Amino acid sequence: MIVNREYNFVYLLVAILLLIVVSPVIDYFWRWPEFRPQGLFFAATLLVAVFSIQGSRIVLVTGACLVLITLISVGLALGKPVGLWDYLSFTSFLLFFVLTLWISVLQLFRTFRISVNKLVGAICVYLLLGVIWSLLYSGLYALDTAAFSGVPESIEILGRDEWLYYSFVTLTTLGYGDIAPVSQAARTLSFMEAIVGQFYLAILVAGLVSAYLAQRNEKK
Repeated sequence: MIVNREYNFVYLLVAILLLIVVSPVIDYFWRWPEFRPQGLFFAATLLVAVFSIQGSRIVLVTGACLVLITLISVGLALGKPVGLWDYLSFTSFLLFFVLTLWISVLQLFRTFRISVNKLVGAICVYLLLGVIWSLLYSGLYALDTAAFSGVPESIEILGRDEWLYYSFVTLTTLGYGDIAPVSQAARTLSFMEAIVGQFYLAILVAGLVSAYLAQRNEKK
């Protein structure tokens, strides 16, 4: 797969949007509960994301290995109760996005030159924060189902769609209140996400946009 490195964040943005937008749509219209394709869909989007990472060969190989582990474990978990393979795919999925977030942040601060690709990268980092926190919520709920109130009874252990919703509602400080943190760990994760989200938008994104506009005016 050949990726134009000058616009690598565009590929990553497409992968993330597929993950957080298309997956819930598939879940809504899917009519065969005994076979759920979401896990394979998640893993497939990682294949797009892994090629968008700009890093050393070690980073690329590590990302590819995490994707491979996710694909294998998701395939082995299909049609079975929640067990070892689900937890393995969950862990590799989380580690991959943490790696992607780290490399993306490094790339944003690698040079002082501001480009459209960097602005897209700033959006990717913001969305990655929401995805990573959703996985943390999902893992916490798997360990302690009493950590949150208002969680739908139909939610699956290690489910992702509900926690994606809760994560982005918290990240944007929208706070509908239908799902609320109860345990100390859940409350800590929630307010940390809200703080990180607001500081990120106020400081980093606003700074990048201002620098880009100033740079463009200087060129003119």
